[in-house]
Order: sequence, then structure tokens, then C-alpha cells
Amino acid sequence: MFPEQFTSISFYQKKKNILLYRATDGTHRYVLKSIITKDAAVRQAFYDEYESLCCLNFPSLPVYYGISEDAWKQNVSDDETTYEASLKKDIMKNLQNAVLERQNAEEYKISLSDEDKAKIKETAKAFMKDNDAKAEKAVTADQETVENYLELVTYQKRVEDAIRATVTEEDITDKEAAQKKMQYVYIAFSTTDEAGNVTLMEDDQKKEIKKQADAFAKGAAEQEDFAAYAGQEGYTAADATFDKNSTDPDAKLIEAADKLKEGEVSDVIEGETGYYVAKLTSTLDREATDQKKQELLSEKQSDAVTKQLKKWKKDTKIKVKKRLWKKVRFDKQGVTIKQQQSEGTEGE
Repeated sequence: MFPEQFTSISFYQKKKNILLYRATDGTHRYVLKSIITKDAAVRQAFYDEYESLCCLNFPSLPVYYGISEDAWKQNVSDDETTYEASLKKDIMKNLQNAVLERQNAEEYKISLSDEDKAKIKETAKAFMKDNDAKAEKAVTADQETVENYLELVTYQKRVEDAIRATVTEEDITDKEAAQKKMQYVYIAFSTTDEAGNVTLMEDDQKKEIKKQADAFAKGAAEQEDFAAYAGQEGYTAADATFDKNSTDPDAKLIEAADKLKEGEVSDVIEGETGYYVAKLTSTLDREATDQKKQELLSEKQSDAVTKQLKKWKKDTKIKVKKRLWKKVRFDKQGVTIKQQQSEGTEGE
């Protein structure tokens, strides 16, 4: 049985539509697996796979299920890479990136001031003071090593910020970020009783609701207020913003809505799990488009960092002393992360 609470938990990595976390209850280590898809069928398959394990409770995170107690030696990918090996791979990649960014910092006119160096020395001293000899030995820490590490990550942060700054909001146009907006009604191919049991409709039932959907679509096309008319007819209208690459709530709905002119109502659209009727209310939703711009900006800035690092790596000979790197192990090490108390919980 897995615990319901942990003494520490931290994000590890994303694997397609799964998030992986690492955690400890003070005695054992765990890998946690969290589903992030909106696809109901995929979510249900995930829950079914882990139905024998207890649901884990942790503030600020969604539903997740434990998949391992011996975290470091468990496989976290299809190619049977262990959690430890995967983590070491990420660490090595990050170290190489940090060294490259430190070596090329002058290209972005970045250096450390005397104040920076003094702060680094002060922080390293505090680290050494706050950790006992056993902890320091576990991470091979001394004053010089900690200072070198802090200097390295300081350069890394500043160089990456400088690279990101080369891509600005002016580089993202309305055209590439444009988000349309629609209202739609969804009529499911299933019914749910008071106990939550879901029953799929037979073909004759689907034909009947198709007739009702056709009638609704015809009537909605003659109405100014799509949502109000939906309510009168016993349906609930929902809002959605999208572009041609969207897939939620249904790819076929998106494809049909994308072809509409502003103010037009679609015919009945047969989706994966039900019928849809949609009305395009805007060809460019300002709020959603601005939000998409920020997403694209972040993506392009990250791409700029990746592109620059690839160039530096191509021009640099990197040698890893594999015999020494092999000695780095985590299976005997614990991880403790301080958790901040939420507002209103003090004294509880």
C-alpha cells in the first residue's frame, strides 16, 4: 500500500501525456505517475491500469498513482531505461549545457561582478554550515565545489536569458497565433444514471438524437443568441477557442468549425463520442490570441536556446570520463525538499 502523504515531492519529467514525479515518505522512495490528457478514454485506461494502487494525496497536484517503491531501479521508458539512468542522462546534458554557456558568456557580454562573487561565496558558506559531514560527503561537497557550481548555474541562467531576449513579442504575428472562438452543443452517444453508470446508446437511439440535433442546428441558424436558444431546447452551450491544429474537444468539430464564417452555424457534426452543433462567434478572439502569442513566444525562445547550444556543441569537443561517471549513484541517497505552507494553514 502506498502512503497518502509524502514528506517531499518534486517534478521529474514529462513523458508524452504522462507526468512523472519523485517523492519520499521519509522511509521509502517513490515514482509517481500523473495523467494530463483531457481524453476521457485515455484517462479511464490509466485509472484502470492502476486501480489496485491507492490514490495519492498531495496539495497542489492533481490525481496521481504510485508506480514504484524502489524508484531508482524502476524503468521509466519503453526502452527499459531506469529512473537513475534517465536522471543521470538529464544531469549530464544539463552540465554540458552549463559549461558551454559559461565558456561562451562573453559572446553575450556576460560576466560576474564582485558583488555576484561575494554573494556566491556567502551562499556556499551557508550551504556548508546547514549540512552535516555525512550529507556533504554524499554529494562530494566542499566550499570550492559549491562555489564553482553556483557560479556555473549563474552564468547558465544569465546566458539563457540573454538568448531568450533575442526573440521578442514583435516576432510573433496575429496571423500565426490567431485563435477563433465558437459556441457549441454536445450530445453524447451515452447516458449516465444517478449512480454514475454509463450506458452506450444503441444505433436506433443514435438515429433519434441525430434527428433532434438536425432540428436544433436548423433552428439555431435562425437565432441571434445561440446559447439562449440551446437552453430553450434543453441543451447547454459551451465556449471554445481554437485554431486549425487544435484537437480539443474533438478534432472533427474543430475541422468543421474552422470552415465556418463568423456568425455561421454548422450542420450536425459526428464526433468520436457524440454529435456537435457549432456557431463561429469570432474569427479572431483577442484574449485567446494574445495568450497563444505568449505560448509561441516561450516556445521560440526555448528553440533559440536549443539552437545555440547545438551550434556550440557542434564546435566543441566534449569528453565524458565514463569510468568516473559510472560511480555516481543515487540508490543510497535520499531527497528532502522543504514545502511551503499554504495561506490559512498556519497553526492547523
